[in-house]
Amino acid sequence: MGSWGGFSAYLWLLRVARTSLVSTYAYVNPVVAVFLGWLILGERVSLRTILAGGIVVASVAAIVSAGGAHREPEPAPVSDLERG
Repeated sequence: MGSWGGFSAYLWLLRVARTSLVSTYAYVNPVVAVFLGWLILGERVSLRTILAGGIVVASVAAIVSAGGAHREPEPAPVSDLERG
């Protein structure tokens, strides 16, 4: 059920937001997983991992702040009857 809900949300986002914005989940998920591993399971996190995570978060922030989160609506298709 969780996968179905997540995939449905992903498809909806693809319709309403820029693809470059929606695709950032693939970069953020590993950073969140490392953070949760450290917080919940007490896993060790090296300085290299922290720096890499910071670069990923800064890159995603640059993509998000590039402007225009919403996708431009596609023009309605013109039917044969409307063409004349």
